Amino acid sequence: MAANLRNLSDFAYICSQKNNMNGIYILLTIFLYFGMLLLVARFTGKNSDNDAFFRGNRRSPWYVVSFGMIGASLSGVTFVSVPGMVRSIDMTYMQTCMGFFVGYLIIAHVLLPLYYKLNLTSIYSYLDDRIGRCSYKTGASFFLLSKIIGAAARLYLVCLILQHYVFDVFEVPFVVTVIGIVLLIWLYTRRSGIRTIVWTDSLQTLCLLLALGLIIYNVAGQLELDFSGVVQTVKDNEHSRIFVFDDWHSKQNFYKQFFSGIFITIVMTGLDQDMMQKNLSCKNLREAQKNMYCYGISFVPVNFLFLSLGVLLLLLASRTGMALPAGGDDILPLFAAEGHLGYAVLIFFTIGIIAAAFSSADSALTALTTSFCIDIMGISHLPEQEAEKRRKIVHFCISAIFIGFILLFKVVNNKSVIDAIYVIASYTYGPLLGLFVFGLFTKLHPRDRFVPYVAIASPLVCYAIDRVVFNYTGYQFGYEMLMFNGFLTFMGLTCLSIKNKKIYLRDFIAIIVIFFLSLFVEQVLLQWNSFKNEKYEQTFQVSEVQKAENKDGETTYDFLFDGRYVSSIYLIYQSKTDISSRMEVTFYDGYGQKEVMELEDTASFLLGKSAVWVDQKVDSLKLTVENKDADKLNSIIFVNHTVFSWAKFLLVFSVLLLSYLFVSHCTFFGKRPEWMYAMVSVALGMVIILSAHHSFDSWDEQIHYNIAYTDSWVWNYMEYSDAVMSNVEMRVPTGDTLEEEQWIGEWLNQANDTVVLSSQKGRFLRYGQRAYLPQILGLGLGRTLGLSYVATVFLGKFFNLLFCTAVVTCAIRFSKYGKRTLMCVGLLPTTVFLFSSFTYDAFVIALLMLGIALFVTEYLSEEKIQTKRTMVSILAMVVGCFSKAVYIPFLALYWLMPKDKFCSRRQKNLFKAGIFVLLILMFASFILPLIGNVTSGAEVGDYRGGDTSQTSQLSMILGYPLTYTGVLLKSLGTTFASYFIGSKVLANFAYRGIYDGIGYFVVLLTMLFTFVTDFGMTEKIYDAQMKRKIFIMKIWNAVLIFGTACLVWTALYLDFTPVGSMVINGVSPRYYLPLIFPLSLIFINQKVRCSMKLENYQSLIAFLMLIGTGISIYCLMLA
Repeated sequence: MAANLRNLSDFAYICSQKNNMNGIYILLTIFLYFGMLLLVARFTGKNSDNDAFFRGNRRSPWYVVSFGMIGASLSGVTFVSVPGMVRSIDMTYMQTCMGFFVGYLIIAHVLLPLYYKLNLTSIYSYLDDRIGRCSYKTGASFFLLSKIIGAAARLYLVCLILQHYVFDVFEVPFVVTVIGIVLLIWLYTRRSGIRTIVWTDSLQTLCLLLALGLIIYNVAGQLELDFSGVVQTVKDNEHSRIFVFDDWHSKQNFYKQFFSGIFITIVMTGLDQDMMQKNLSCKNLREAQKNMYCYGISFVPVNFLFLSLGVLLLLLASRTGMALPAGGDDILPLFAAEGHLGYAVLIFFTIGIIAAAFSSADSALTALTTSFCIDIMGISHLPEQEAEKRRKIVHFCISAIFIGFILLFKVVNNKSVIDAIYVIASYTYGPLLGLFVFGLFTKLHPRDRFVPYVAIASPLVCYAIDRVVFNYTGYQFGYEMLMFNGFLTFMGLTCLSIKNKKIYLRDFIAIIVIFFLSLFVEQVLLQWNSFKNEKYEQTFQVSEVQKAENKDGETTYDFLFDGRYVSSIYLIYQSKTDISSRMEVTFYDGYGQKEVMELEDTASFLLGKSAVWVDQKVDSLKLTVENKDADKLNSIIFVNHTVFSWAKFLLVFSVLLLSYLFVSHCTFFGKRPEWMYAMVSVALGMVIILSAHHSFDSWDEQIHYNIAYTDSWVWNYMEYSDAVMSNVEMRVPTGDTLEEEQWIGEWLNQANDTVVLSSQKGRFLRYGQRAYLPQILGLGLGRTLGLSYVATVFLGKFFNLLFCTAVVTCAIRFSKYGKRTLMCVGLLPTTVFLFSSFTYDAFVIALLMLGIALFVTEYLSEEKIQTKRTMVSILAMVVGCFSKAVYIPFLALYWLMPKDKFCSRRQKNLFKAGIFVLLILMFASFILPLIGNVTSGAEVGDYRGGDTSQTSQLSMILGYPLTYTGVLLKSLGTTFASYFIGSKVLANFAYRGIYDGIGYFVVLLTMLFTFVTDFGMTEKIYDAQMKRKIFIMKIWNAVLIFGTACLVWTALYLDFTPVGSMVINGVSPRYYLPLIFPLSLIFINQKVRCSMKLENYQSLIAFLMLIGTGISIYCLMLA
């Protein structure tokens, strides 16, 4: 496509001087063609009135409309630009065309039934009935703006080509050319409007397709190709690429193009008065839908022919040695208008381009006249003669405006016209999309008078976001901006639907204030020392720095700063091994006294640089490295600057915003604890994901990542990139600073482009690996979308977070008892940390919480047993124990179901027998392999090595049962408190450390407070029978907790403990997390009650957990 149409002007002028005869042929063709159009207009213009002009009296044959719409939608721009696209983007435009077809189906089944039901002349009058007068005027105004710019842009290109190749020969000014062409269009549309256009468009489409076919035939002839040769040539050409799946940043990515095509079709056809006016001229809805099907199917192959023509033209140019112009828009005119393909092609090219241009320009002129007359002037309420008079005046005035816009394009346009049209559509059609989607899919009623402001603000915000994102990330929005624009309009209308205006305004102001306050906290308060001192970057080349070598084989470099503040030091080097260094920093403390601190740094050779955080006013600094590394060090950079951390910003923003919502909207959120939990869990989980090391932080996370990554390949083939292998083999360095983590991420993204291993894999998930399913889906989606390595890993963790949060949210929503306790357990720092990591523990924890919560609800209800709730509860427990069958004893809770819950004794017996069979099967899943190892004599133990063996260990247990019982009870007793309520289980961040500061105590006290008050908040008073049921459940729970804990310790004794050891190894406190909610059931009582209202009580619990977990995350993950 043309980057600068001025090149076309210069080039065409020279050619036209050499080919005066071509201009005469083109001119004669134009006159003959216009004669045909005027003849059609004369026959169709008899007995015309306003209804004929606007709707064709609803007598248009659907097949004529369908055929004519092909030419109207293609336009002269498509005729010229689409073949030229092939040189720069291959045939990837077909992806958008496929999206077009889906969009046409949506229009046929969603929008057309609505338009015919309301018997509309202007489709925008729907907005008047649904939302209000201002919305109606806004929609029509945006259409008028969009259509007049788009139609003028299309016609401009045709005028420009005709001027260059025809009228410049006769020294006709461009202004006269434009006036003449628009005048001719006005002549044949002024009487009958859409009734004439339906037929003239069909004639124009026929001419366009004949021209296209003849041009392809002549080009194939010059290439000496028959039909099969053309097909094979196009197929084998380097420009035949259609699909782009591997580059998410590319505008040609399949998903961007396909979904953009759908929405472009919906707004530029379904929400476009021009295209819909022809559909509304059909006799009835059924015929209008048949028209849309036929048109949609035809549109795809026609565009494919245009792209194939582009491939053939490029091949012909390369064979003949013809120099191609810089702009893609110029390629087809170069061959056709200069007569390179013969005079027949010249004539049909002229007819084709004029037909394509006029078929879109005439219908646009009619649609603009219709919309302005109906929507803006409201002439439908005027007498027929007066309405017709005003319609003719409007028709003439819009023709004059067309001329003005075309001349304006001549002055300012400097880019490919087809791109200009779609860019304009992204910003002007977006509000239309938002208005119609809001009207069709919601029942809300926004304040109508404010709708125009939302419609204007949305494109402006989109443009600002596009610029900011491009400047900071390099990502450039394409056609998907249309969807985002519509979404912003939709959200703006939703906000306008809030009934309480004062609350709406207060919340809006609060969000803006919180956003900027969060930026201030992250950039200023948390980096105060760096912010208040002068920003600089000073580089020292090692060869220029004073140095000294000591007898220990080390080299020391001395630097003097005289109290200058240094935030960080960057070491730049080239090495094939890691480099270790020491720094002795003499700095001034807060009292102005000199202090000395020692810093050590190990720089990974993979990065070629490292960063050391200093954060002091430095007097002097000594850098010491080994002599063998001294020559590898290139330069040392001292800087003072602030570094933006998305994780810190998100944490501050989330805590402030959620705190505001829980306090100011306590009545609303306080009644919905599941909403509060979900928002806090996702927000804090996102902070953990963003702040995690690229080398992973959770327990055995490299192993879990490897399993999830392997299973994310759908078929039995898989590839390992260098980045994936580096993490699996634990070769990824751990950054000590934010800068180093950013550099590591960049290195991993680059390493992800290199495939180092490909292998075969099993096609299906193994039994114990179903717990990785959310992570598998996230990784698979990231790879399918062509995301970078870092973004794909983020998506894998994020899907795990979403799944686990959704499961616990369901547990809170559908449980009638223990909602607050479930919220507390779900928001424990360790729980959120696991939900945001690669692990199967999160899957187990979430599903067990759901299963046990639904059991408690079912057990304590006075109704007969509910099949759906019971089956979901049992399924959650069973699936949750796929990876860790040690928790399956909790399925035995269902043996507690009293007989009055069943309809008959037979039902009770069958139910409990089924539970027994499930227990046996689940226990067999890990007992049978153990028995198999024992009988076969296999020595299976810890894969990491050591004197471990399941067979030998089991023999020790069976041979010395009392000794093992003593070891087991001692282990349980010494760890009881720390493993149930200690920081090791509540605030354990694995390799990042265990937090036992104030945040942990807030979490602990909140959890204990909830344990003893949760059930007391229910309004129902328990009778003696209910108290008896609760007492039995408490006893049974205590037994199952003890039994499950024994199974956990025994399983680790068998697998990870040396044979005959008196201490059990490998039992992590996180294994107790699924036991905390059952433990809370032991504290059920109605004696301890909280005097607060329920909504205030629930909001307080959510707020305290937000603060406690937020502090814990900051201190361990971000500080």
